[in-house]
Amino acid sequence: MKRILRKYMKIEIAHEHEIISSLDNDEFLNELMSFAENNPEFLRIVGKNKLKARNYVGLIKTKSGVLEIYPKVSKPSNEIMPRIDLSKAYELKDEMFKDCKERELNPKQLLLELLRTLQKSPFKKSLKATLKDEKMSLFEVFVEMFLEELFVLLNKGLMSDYIKIAENRTTLKGKLLFNENLKHNLIHKERFFTENDEYIIDNVINQTIKTTLFHLKKLSQNKKILKYLKTFDGISLIDIKKCEFSVKNKHYSYYENILLWCKLFLNGFSFTPFAGDNNAYALLFDMNRLFEDYVAFMLKKHNPNIKISAQLLKKHLIKDGQNERCLMRPDILIELKDKTIIADTKYKIINKLSDISQADLYQLFAYAIAFKVSEVWLIYPLFDGSLGYKTLEYNLDCFNTKIKLQILFAPLG
Repeated sequence: MKRILRKYMKIEIAHEHEIISSLDNDEFLNELMSFAENNPEFLRIVGKNKLKARNYVGLIKTKSGVLEIYPKVSKPSNEIMPRIDLSKAYELKDEMFKDCKERELNPKQLLLELLRTLQKSPFKKSLKATLKDEKMSLFEVFVEMFLEELFVLLNKGLMSDYIKIAENRTTLKGKLLFNENLKHNLIHKERFFTENDEYIIDNVINQTIKTTLFHLKKLSQNKKILKYLKTFDGISLIDIKKCEFSVKNKHYSYYENILLWCKLFLNGFSFTPFAGDNNAYALLFDMNRLFEDYVAFMLKKHNPNIKISAQLLKKHLIKDGQNERCLMRPDILIELKDKTIIADTKYKIINKLSDISQADLYQLFAYAIAFKVSEVWLIYPLFDGSLGYKTLEYNLDCFNTKIKLQILFAPLG
């Protein structure tokens, strides 16, 4: 584990699945232990003063420090890297993981590369890499990306929207609200309680962005936040629970990505408070989801002429009259000229055949039966010590149904 001190803020760097035990700052360790007690799905307590990172990467920020958790990087090998290869029989190119093989990424770069393939996230449209300065913390990298996106939005212009304004006025403007008027103006006949639509910039969407900036100001060292807050002087702050993260007006579709950033940052405040005044702020991403979207992205990128779908089709395994249960949604569906292949990704370390769970095989077999396919793929990440450097092929013969199974390993970095 690497320890770095930046601007009096303790930053600990670990990898998922790694034991975290020897923190110099006891207060920081206690805060992380409290976080783990309330959020065991992210950090697990494995002994006295010992924590283990789960299948999540990102950062956990407390009063005393920041824990940055990164995915493991596959080391380059002189041997032939396993790859999804059907180039001889079909049109699928033998280049799925070429990008990873040709360059070696550090853990921070790898995480950003994975996040850029994550569906329905702001990273897909990130404007530029902000990792040239390795001294920048992961959180500040995210903040810089958000501010770059905000700069583009401000150049396009802040949206105005019609908002219903109800107030007690000296003139009759808009629709008279009879109940409110009787309540407030029983003895003030010269006043009118009315409601009307006004086209203003102080709407909930712009309020969401300002609220995000306001909260980031407490956590980030980036001075541009104060500059952008001044741009939003005429806009109100709102409670995080009232924030909205989608725009209905199609003319303001350019707001979509900035609102994804707002949702990402504001969701980080949802973690359970520690005892006392300390609060945790966390931005954590499920490696299972990252790995799944990464594999699908690489397949589509290098095989543009083949129909490859990710998490689109679904079937129900059990049908009972009008009720349907056991929803089945395979990770990846590859439609070739003469057959269809279902691929399922599992972010697990496989060192030997017995590490492959029966549940994973049963799930694939169920997919094959439900979708009537004759070939299935099980894709794991490739790490040092992973099982072999070649594609493993098996034939499953069950209920008079023969299914070809390929076990593949995808390198990261």
